[in-house]
Amino acid sequence: MSFDDEFSIVAAQAREAEAAGQFDKAADLLQVFCEKHPHDDRVLLSCVDVLLRAGRAGKALEVCDRAIAATPKSAIPWRTKALVCFNHLNDRAAAIASLKAGVAAFPSNAELHLMLADASFQMLDFDASREHGAKAAEFGDPGIVLRARHRFLDDHEGAVQIARAILEQYPADVGTLVQGGISLYLLGRPEESLSYLYRAAEHDPYRGDVLFPLANLLLLLGDTKAGWRRYEMLADIEPLRSGPPAMTTYHDRLWRGQPLQGKRLLVISHLGLGDCLMYARYARNLKAAGAHVTLCVKPELMQLLRDLEGVDELLGAWPVEIWGNYDYWIFENLLPARLGAVDGEVPVYRDGYIKLKDRDVANALADRRRASGRLRIGLCWDTSPNYFAGRARSLAPEDLRPLAEIENVDWFVLQKHPIEPDFAARSGLSVLNLSGEWNDLYDTAVFATSLDLTISICSAPVHLAGALGLPAWVMLGAPEWRWGAKGDVGPWYPNVRIFRQAAPGNWRSVTEAVRDALRSEREVLRRME
Repeated sequence: MSFDDEFSIVAAQAREAEAAGQFDKAADLLQVFCEKHPHDDRVLLSCVDVLLRAGRAGKALEVCDRAIAATPKSAIPWRTKALVCFNHLNDRAAAIASLKAGVAAFPSNAELHLMLADASFQMLDFDASREHGAKAAEFGDPGIVLRARHRFLDDHEGAVQIARAILEQYPADVGTLVQGGISLYLLGRPEESLSYLYRAAEHDPYRGDVLFPLANLLLLLGDTKAGWRRYEMLADIEPLRSGPPAMTTYHDRLWRGQPLQGKRLLVISHLGLGDCLMYARYARNLKAAGAHVTLCVKPELMQLLRDLEGVDELLGAWPVEIWGNYDYWIFENLLPARLGAVDGEVPVYRDGYIKLKDRDVANALADRRRASGRLRIGLCWDTSPNYFAGRARSLAPEDLRPLAEIENVDWFVLQKHPIEPDFAARSGLSVLNLSGEWNDLYDTAVFATSLDLTISICSAPVHLAGALGLPAWVMLGAPEWRWGAKGDVGPWYPNVRIFRQAAPGNWRSVTEAVRDALRSEREVLRRME
């Protein structure tokens, strides 16, 4: 019997076993066959796939290791092992080690380099990400080159050129349309970006990585009705309908604007900390509409939001078993669409809408009074890259050098994001990092109250200052809808001043403007309570 015939028989037997719910039997059949043929990639992939469906990720890892030990003729065993480690065993270090071993064995394999660039990016090792992104671009096909230039090399002009070439042959390639569209957005060409994203939406209207940037761009360009309509569609994407059990069972309870009087509403915070802080203002509106409001937030927000006006119950998780207790549920980022933002109505609180304990505020103000004429400024320049705009929100330390020209300032770190070991040498700034003493965002909020000013990129610290009603300046990279396309004050935080790039990617223009403003407004900033 030939190998192909034997493999077909074993694969059919495994499928029959799976269909009967006998996942372990299916896995055993393929595992035995894989041991006989460790060099065949088809057998390896089939075996690992069945083992993972059987919940035996550890066994899948052993199968990958045996295939690697057999001196494979392709890079697939290393790639497969990395995916098992990363996606199923939550062992990122082992995944990266597997990919490094793979590129050592196959140094011109573009897919391995791209995966290693992606894994390094998620681990915040941007030097390694750029190195392997460049290798992927050197050896890869146009699709790999596009992703490498768009995601890891910040070469958005090059990414757009490659996207156009790909689309000439494959005009309906949604991934290419999305990557090309986002690169155009980051190049400051929003109308062209919009055309790409609209084309992507025509082919796959409920795809999450299409809807999110498209909604953001429409809102930025002032088309609020279309923008919020796209945001609403995010609640209907297929992964939510067929994924988490609670959403599958209770999807029809999504609040779509029905009367709330006497109803129990579950509000789910599922985005970043800054998003949760921004949307927290809507709790009062929901309460005024007659709802019993339960807000689910990340654990680090529990203490800060425990007395938020309008919230009846605060939870740090949203387990399946609680969903049946509510008449409706909604994601936090859909609240504006339901509560007036479509018509341009945004609840604004000049003095903030999140309050701290009086004694904590008093202690923080006392710290500020003891500063003896020196400005106390909190600084955030770096944040998570896991956003559709990637690293475009963050500054390199060198771009902060103009701030070092300001005298008599005590600079404090306001971010939990790792700080580069050579930050002081590259930025010229001496910063005091007390973030290790903060247990959660409440501690950060108390400390922020002791500052004269918060200067931050679009990240949690500026949203925190805005929600507390504290003075803050935001350093903005690519325009974001919440800050508007122009002007120095946005619609959401009247106490936050906006500093925009003079040209896409030109952070030095921002920090020079911040430096000049600090020089001219020092006495105004040094406020005494």
